[in-house]
Amino acid sequence: SEIVYSILEDSSGNLWMGTDKGISKFNPNPKTFKNYNKTDGLQESIFNINASLMTKGGEMFFGGAYGLNKFYPDSVKDNPHIPAIVITKLTKYGKKVTANNEMLEVEELSFSHRDNVFSFEFASLCYNLPERNQYAYKMEGFNDEWVYSGARRYAIFTNLNPGNYVFRAKGTNSDGVWNEEGTSVKVVIVPPFWQTLWFKIFSIVGTVLIVLLLYRMRINSINQMNKKLEKDVRSKTVELRKEVSEHKASEKKYRVLTENLKEIVFTIDKNMRITYINSSAYTLLGCEPDEVINRQISDILTPESFEKIINILQNKLNKKYLDIRDNSNSQPIEVEFCRKDELKILTEVGFSFLLNTDNEIVSILGVARDITERKESERAKEKLMRRIQRSERLAATGRIASSIAHEINNPLQTVEVNLKMMEEDIENDAINKETLTETLEIFKICAGKIHNTVSQLFNIHRKKTNVKEKVDVNKVILSTLSLLGVQLERKKIKVETNLCNGTAKVNAIEQELFQVFMNIILNARDAVDTRGIIKINTEVKDKHCYIHFQDNGTGISDENIERIYDPFFTTKSEMLGTGLGLSISRRIIESFKGRIRVESKVGEGTLFTIILQTAKK
Repeated sequence: SEIVYSILEDSSGNLWMGTDKGISKFNPNPKTFKNYNKTDGLQESIFNINASLMTKGGEMFFGGAYGLNKFYPDSVKDNPHIPAIVITKLTKYGKKVTANNEMLEVEELSFSHRDNVFSFEFASLCYNLPERNQYAYKMEGFNDEWVYSGARRYAIFTNLNPGNYVFRAKGTNSDGVWNEEGTSVKVVIVPPFWQTLWFKIFSIVGTVLIVLLLYRMRINSINQMNKKLEKDVRSKTVELRKEVSEHKASEKKYRVLTENLKEIVFTIDKNMRITYINSSAYTLLGCEPDEVINRQISDILTPESFEKIINILQNKLNKKYLDIRDNSNSQPIEVEFCRKDELKILTEVGFSFLLNTDNEIVSILGVARDITERKESERAKEKLMRRIQRSERLAATGRIASSIAHEINNPLQTVEVNLKMMEEDIENDAINKETLTETLEIFKICAGKIHNTVSQLFNIHRKKTNVKEKVDVNKVILSTLSLLGVQLERKKIKVETNLCNGTAKVNAIEQELFQVFMNIILNARDAVDTRGIIKINTEVKDKHCYIHFQDNGTGISDENIERIYDPFFTTKSEMLGTGLGLSISRRIIESFKGRIRVESKVGEGTLFTIILQTAKK
């Protein structure tokens, strides 16, 4: 207590003090306190200030808020009884594993290595104010120092290593008298099998045996490899001797073969020195063998030819090992050899590399063919080709004239038809201002088309090309139908259009695209009977514009469908067609980097599809 209200001294020199927590006895020697409270019979733990008295007989009085306590100091004795200490309960993972009083007879406990958490409860057999009993415990082998737990009478242990331990507990009575001997129980944590001594011994012995076995196997393997190697060496030696013999025989045959060839056959080493050349070369070069063998290849080549050979062979010669796929020069090169009389021989030379078994280059084999006569023949052929090309240009001029006439003829036919209808209306007095205006507008459009066609002819003559621009496909289709409307109505042909909304724009030349559409629609007109149907639709998908022209006409046979794009091919009479329309149309579409395709079935009709890339926004 921190507050002392009164002090009395007994005959033995002990000081008795009234405090706010009971009465305390202080023994000056050996300077110890003994405290008494309500559980010892006091009226209450709180006493009043200076409320104490000791009589002549030695009796002491202490007054408090609830009464008076009196006693003779010599009659207040501590409990000298040393209490027995017992272990009362064992738990694992918080669950009781022993019956009541069972632990009193246990001397040794065994735990598995999996029992990570267990606890002991113990008690001091002092029943006078047992709440004042004090305790201490330790687990010898884990902590050898006493753990003073106060009034707590249990101990918990976790994750003890396998081994032998001794759990000890001691305690006091209510007056603090310790039972120093206490109680104990032996604790054994059984290790897992892989930590046991027998397992470790077995592992060491097993490891040694395995190492010895592997060592023995390795020795046997090495001995077998040595035997096999010796066998292989003998076998390879025999094969090598056989190969040398075959090589000599092959070389002899090779020399006999090359000597009979008309081509120049030669070998050079990696330093470009000639090691072999056949007899045909001596004749072509006009020299003797000793004038060529062991000389540099550059001595019998023009400087330009030697540089050409070096540039081709150098990369492969720099490689230490050559892949079999690189073992030849796939493209022969033209090389000029120099004769002894300084004349030049033009040849075509191919090279291959002679390799050893390790794919290392040993030498280079060259075969040269005299192409002087062939070159002269090619020059004569070139002269002939130039003459043919001049003739073809004249013929092309005729085809262009036919094409232009074909394009002028279409609007002229439209003008002719409308003039005839106007004459009929004049004869029948049926002409009116509205009809006349419509007819004049058609004439104006036809005149414009003829003007554009003539302008194109001038452009071709002047070698000029029109510039591509964004063209509205739907607009060109409607313009074409407007021009051909009278002709289609005369045959009572129905035109059905399904045009996409304003997105069908491509990079093209509008006049040429108009020409293509007119050719296809006129072909469809000629293919269908009276009251036929022509369907035209456009769609845009995947950055491409698809233009479909479908009719229900006579169709095209399989044998003709492959020829419809050939110039001057036509199934019509000479009065109705020239066979240039589809040829010109495909050329125009391909110039726009587009495609044109056709599907047809005889008796059912034809579908033309034009595919063009859409113009970027």
